[in-house]
Amino acid sequence: MNHTYVIDLFTQPGYDSPVRPLQSAFVSYELVKRAYENVLPKITKIIEQDSVPGLSIVVLDPARPYSHMVKTTGIGAEIHALPDAILYHTNMGNPETWRKFDHFALGKALVCWVFEENSGDIERTRHRKGDCSYPGGIIHHGVVVAVSGHPHGEVDEEIGYLLADEIYRIVLVEYESHEQPAFFK
Repeated sequence: MNHTYVIDLFTQPGYDSPVRPLQSAFVSYELVKRAYENVLPKITKIIEQDSVPGLSIVVLDPARPYSHMVKTTGIGAEIHALPDAILYHTNMGNPETWRKFDHFALGKALVCWVFEENSGDIERTRHRKGDCSYPGGIIHHGVVVAVSGHPHGEVDEEIGYLLADEIYRIVLVEYESHEQPAFFK
C-alpha cells in the first residue's frame, strides 16, 4: 500500500523557533559583504564623481518578512523589530556626514519592509506619521536595500540595485553548486 505524506513545514517542530531561527538559506551577512565588496569600485566611482561626502547602506534579511515580524511582535512594533531584520549595515565616507544619513537609510528600509514597495513608489496617502518618504529604498530580487547620502534619491536607488543584483548573482551561482535537500530533487 502506497502512502502519501504531506509535510507542512510551518507546523514542524523547530520551524521558526529559537533553535532554528528564521533566516535566509542563502543570503547571509558574509554573502552580502562579498557582494558589497564586488560592487564597491562602482559605488566609489559614483560617490567620487558626484562629490558625495558620505553614504549609508542597509540590507534586510529576505527571510524575515514584515508580516512575520508583526505576527510575532504585534502591529506597530515594527520599529523595534527592524534591528532583527537588518542583515548588513555599512557606511562610507566622512562619519560626520553619513551619521545623518543612517537615519534616512534605516527609514527607507523600514517603509520598504512594511509596504513591500520601493520607498519612492509608495503613495503619499499610505504613509504614516514619521515614515521616510524619500526614494532610495528598493526591493529587488526579494531583497530590501536602502541607501542614503546622494543628493538625488534616484542615484541612491541605482546603488541599491547594483548591490541587489550582485547579491542575486552570487546566490544563483551558489544555489546551483549547493547540494539540495532530498525533497527538492
